[in-house]
Amino acid sequence: MLRVCLILLLMISSFRAHAQDRDELHLFTDKKGNQITANLLGIAEDRRTAKIRREDGMEFTPEIVLFSLDDQQYIKDWMEAEAKLAASETPVPEFHLTLKVDHKEESTEKHSQRSLTLESTPHYFEISVLNTSRETLEGAVLEYAVVWQEDVAIFEDEDEGEWDYSYTRRDDIGMLVRKNGSLPLETLAFNRDVKLESDKTPIERVVDSYGDPVREDLLLGALVRVVGADGQVLAEATSGKSELSAYTWEKTLTIASSEVEED
Repeated sequence: MLRVCLILLLMISSFRAHAQDRDELHLFTDKKGNQITANLLGIAEDRRTAKIRREDGMEFTPEIVLFSLDDQQYIKDWMEAEAKLAASETPVPEFHLTLKVDHKEESTEKHSQRSLTLESTPHYFEISVLNTSRETLEGAVLEYAVVWQEDVAIFEDEDEGEWDYSYTRRDDIGMLVRKNGSLPLETLAFNRDVKLESDKTPIERVVDSYGDPVREDLLLGALVRVVGADGQVLAEATSGKSELSAYTWEKTLTIASSEVEED
């Protein structure tokens, strides 16, 4: 509690000191040696002239280049201090977003290989972003990571003209693969939502003549987040199997043995 009070006192003292600086009198000297004691009130938008007020209340707008180099540096420091003060007084908008992630899949493509059936099913995630804050969200990006356990890969043998498959070694079973994606979000006003779709990921399996899987991939799910224009994470969501809930976005970056970057 004492620490918080000290911080507040320092902030108040700093503000008062700055307010005093804004009202302080400064001895300006031009390049001809003429001097005037005045307050610096402001700088023109084109930064060519300054507005100063003499002790008797008279105001002037001399060109900055006419001042001495020391006074030009004084004006530059004053401008930087004003910019910092304006930035500190500008409220940072607080965004409230609702993410809804729905798992979708398309029709399964099947191919025969002797007594086996090779199946490949495209999976993807439909992601809805709803802005429930009063501030309009601009320049944000939706990022996602689709994570699955890879065990089999189905392919067409061009030489033989037949479909075949390969699978991971037994000591590699459980290898996780992550596909990253990034989609720009359109401007979202209050109570406005947008729906986006992740890239499609084929989840494959090999089935025997009894319909039982011989080898198969396992889709764990997706991690989703919205990143603001300033790089801040505004919202996060996880959709999928319970195993995925054990991983944060950062941890998922390290558990994946292989990564697939989306175009």
